[in-house]
Amino acid sequence: MLSRYKSWAEKKSACLLKLFKKMKLTPNHITSIGFASGVIAAFLSFYNLAYGLVLFCMSFLFDIFDGAMARTYKMQTNFGAFYDSVMDRIVELLFIAVIAIISQHETYGMFMIGLSTLISYSKHRADTLVREKIKTSIFDRAERMIFLILTVIWFMLGNDIEIFLQVFLLLTIMAVIQITAKVRENEVR
Repeated sequence: MLSRYKSWAEKKSACLLKLFKKMKLTPNHITSIGFASGVIAAFLSFYNLAYGLVLFCMSFLFDIFDGAMARTYKMQTNFGAFYDSVMDRIVELLFIAVIAIISQHETYGMFMIGLSTLISYSKHRADTLVREKIKTSIFDRAERMIFLILTVIWFMLGNDIEIFLQVFLLLTIMAVIQITAKVRENEVR
């Protein structure tokens, strides 16, 4: 859903991308910085959730910048795409685990990790089976990360987040069903 704003975000980050290029950073460097921010955020969150959240947000921004830089400066590689995808999944799963542990909703966290991973797997598997790539679902990574950020903010305000975790699970299930339906629809044609 938010993927339609990708080109807008890339235009807004053009100055920063030029700075990264001037500093001789590659998209893989940006991915590594984002990954490191995410890992540090996970550990920091247990001591200070607000600082951890800021670092998770930075990690999410670096995830936007790495792909934008690769596309803008024609620096795309198969390794870079793979590396970015794997590092993004690790940070996302760490973010979910931290939320689940801190809020003492570990069971929800376990299901959230599994279903979140299933979205990525389903899209990848679908792309190997159908002619038309499945570009988006109703709950892609950007939507999941923003949802998780809002969940943490709600929690930091002293509120229970169980309903947020339930909605997250529902949206991930709906996304997998949507991807499955797109594969089925493509096969029928």
